[in-house]
Amino acid sequence: MSIKIPSRVLEERIKDADKDKAIMDLMDQLIILHESGALDTLVDLALTLKNVSSVITDDMFDNMVVMIRDLLEIMNNIAGNPIIKVIADSINDPKIDRALMELEDNDVGLAKVIGMLRDPDVLRGAYILLTLIKAIGARSKEYLKDHSR
Repeated sequence: MSIKIPSRVLEERIKDADKDKAIMDLMDQLIILHESGALDTLVDLALTLKNVSSVITDDMFDNMVVMIRDLLEIMNNIAGNPIIKVIADSINDPKIDRALMELEDNDVGLAKVIGMLRDPDVLRGAYILLTLIKAIGARSKEYLKDHSR
């Protein structure tokens, strides 16, 4: 795709310009770009853009836009979900580090796990996880119904 500026429009734009100064300024800028290596980078970038634009079809671009939109919607749902905040904050709890050390020492038995079930916080966490598992099960049933052969 190239853009051609009509000659009368071009003449109108440069009629009052100091053409010699404009050419000298342009040459100065090109020299600066060349000496800094930016001109090579710009040429490479332009060639890469040309190659990419010749390979990507409108359908491919449309599909990428749909995928990005869906991904942004998922990210928004994750970022706005309070359970993600609760999990993230819980991961930083020092009790997690202690639990990992207990696992390393093989100091965890069934009695300790059953004893934890008396803790109201454990019950709340288990309730949330079980509710999440139930929601996953329900959604998987819907998914399979909608996507079965």
